[in-house]
Amino acid sequence: MPPLSSLLLFFLFHLLLHSTTASAPPIPAIYVFGDSTVDPGNNNFVPAAFKANHYPYGMDYPGRIPTGRFSDGLIASDFISSSLGLKGAIPAYLDPAVTDGDLLTGVSFASGGSGLDDLTLKITHALGLPTQIGYFKEAVNRMERSVGKEKAAWTVENAMFFISVGTNDMVINYFDSPTRSLQYSPSRYSDFLLYRLRAVIQSLYDAGARR
Repeated sequence: MPPLSSLLLFFLFHLLLHSTTASAPPIPAIYVFGDSTVDPGNNNFVPAAFKANHYPYGMDYPGRIPTGRFSDGLIASDFISSSLGLKGAIPAYLDPAVTDGDLLTGVSFASGGSGLDDLTLKITHALGLPTQIGYFKEAVNRMERSVGKEKAAWTVENAMFFISVGTNDMVINYFDSPTRSLQYSPSRYSDFLLYRLRAVIQSLYDAGARR
């Protein structure tokens, strides 16, 4: 049976998908940000503490290949992309094999071990959300050079932006390190994380994200 978090994730996704009006433009791409729950292999290319490019990861992935996904097979963002009719597996942006054409239907900038708290990143050496957004802006520049500013802007405006983050801040940082737990109560720390998440969403909005 799928974990409760996965069921909730897919419930929210289908609610979002079916709440879109028939006259709304189609979703041409999905851009993913966050941690190991949605990292398809970016950590293969950075000196992060956590890697998934080895067995037993990937045992149920097509070809039984450990791609860098922290899973025995596909991850949630892959299933969402497939449900949207985009592609069966979202590539990692840092993979040298990613083409400008791949960017037009979606990539993931996520990094296993990432979090909203800078202290979390000091522990895991993962790519933080600001760094991931920086790579997204780099990707937009690539798309503009490839298909022009108008097509790139339309793609970004109508794309789905998916963020999955926060677990490492609580599990690795707050509950496993004495620093934040001495500074904040669990409730106050959650508020701190939400404040940081709001800044991430605002940065994406400023970069053209709308969905």
